[in-house]
Amino acid sequence: METTRYLDCLGSDYALLRSAAAAAALDDAVPSCPGWTVADLVTHVGHVYLHKVAVMRDGEWPDPWPPAELAAVAPLALLERGYRELTAEFAARRPIQTALTWYEPEQTVGFWIRRMAQETVVHRMDAQLARPAANTSAR
Repeated sequence: METTRYLDCLGSDYALLRSAAAAAALDDAVPSCPGWTVADLVTHVGHVYLHKVAVMRDGEWPDPWPPAELAAVAPLALLERGYRELTAEFAARRPIQTALTWYEPEQTVGFWIRRMAQETVVHRMDAQLARPAANTSAR
């Protein structure tokens, strides 16, 4: 897929994830992530987004992660901040630009664009499954 398509998918799946998370209670269980609540799910995604921003900006794996100050940020606010910073970082870079990744053969920003689109669609589905209406209709 083209990079622009990944970015489009990231944006639309983020919007759906955010909407599903907002429609659920933060303490609702996420059936596809045993032991997680909606708060855990959106906090995880926010942390993942901000982690990739730090990796691209600093060129190294942040340690420790997550920073202690993120614990004070409300889950949905953290998700929104993470998405805002991630998309700003992507907009400031070219997909072919070098960026540290865990996949040795591909060390590019494009890798992170694709990977964050994948992360977002999976967790968008998780958030949608946590919505009370989704759980009721599945029974």
